[in-house]
Amino acid sequence: MNSEAAINLTQAQSNSISNHLQYTQTYFQMKTINQQYRDAQRKPPPTQQQAIRMSKSKLPDRLSTNKLDPLTGELAWPLGLRLDAFEEDRQRLDDLYAKRADKGFLSPDEYIEIKQLTGVMSEELRKYAQQLGGNASIEARKFLQSLAYEAGFQAG
Repeated sequence: MNSEAAINLTQAQSNSISNHLQYTQTYFQMKTINQQYRDAQRKPPPTQQQAIRMSKSKLPDRLSTNKLDPLTGELAWPLGLRLDAFEEDRQRLDDLYAKRADKGFLSPDEYIEIKQLTGVMSEELRKYAQQLGGNASIEARKFLQSLAYEAGFQAG
């Protein structure tokens, strides 16, 4: 009986080692399969042209001639920005864009001032978004983004 017990114990130890080896091999096979699946699902990085196109699509639109007169610099303010709360900033931006139309360009200080004014107006616009409603608020926000973007270009 002792001999049979020793044989059974040895057989149990051998089975345990085989099971552990099989578990380890299965684990790493599953890990490899998982990695291959993830690699297959991963999208290739964009080409240089695609990256440039995506970057450009995120830029705001330039102001059209019906929103900014290239000869006089006169701005056609959207409804959401014609509130009295924006009067002072609106007047200053009108003056800056009239100067830009006259000279053809902005000085660095004027460019920075336009960026700051449009930023302040965007923050102020958030307070009135609910009252203005979705379309007027979105139109005003996009106008301010385009106005700030337009400052980086020469007039005309």
